[in-house]
Amino acid sequence: MDPKVKDREGVDRKRIMNELKRAKFEYEHLGEISEEEEINEFYLSIDVFVLPPLELPNDVEGFGIVYLEANACGIPVVASKTGGVPDAVKEGVSGVFADPTNPEDIANKILYIINTLEKWEQRCKEHAENFNVRKISKQFKELYEKVT
Repeated sequence: MDPKVKDREGVDRKRIMNELKRAKFEYEHLGEISEEEEINEFYLSIDVFVLPPLELPNDVEGFGIVYLEANACGIPVVASKTGGVPDAVKEGVSGVFADPTNPEDIANKILYIINTLEKWEQRCKEHAENFNVRKISKQFKELYEKVT
């Protein structure tokens, strides 16, 4: 990793942790976790997955597999409409979009999901299933057979 990027992450992490310490809500900082812990423990311990990335110059958010991982566990997401995220998140089905520059909007979207949790689990799981590798590979195979 580029030392400048690593230094920037350290500054950002310190700033974020300082802000969390001043926050008036309960939180738990898990630090880095393995992929196995992520799937088997983390997603199953939360009600809402919140990751509304900012749109930055020369930095594009990719497809957003983490949103689908959360959805596969029945967890709705709060995201933002940047990069490839809208390809992974379907508004009102697998989660909602928030303005990543507006903390009040993010908080309102989190509260909305929490207040309607019972309607999300099945829809999230069904949405994630649309991206199942077996289903997608079968569709690719059928498409390939049509054009050959």
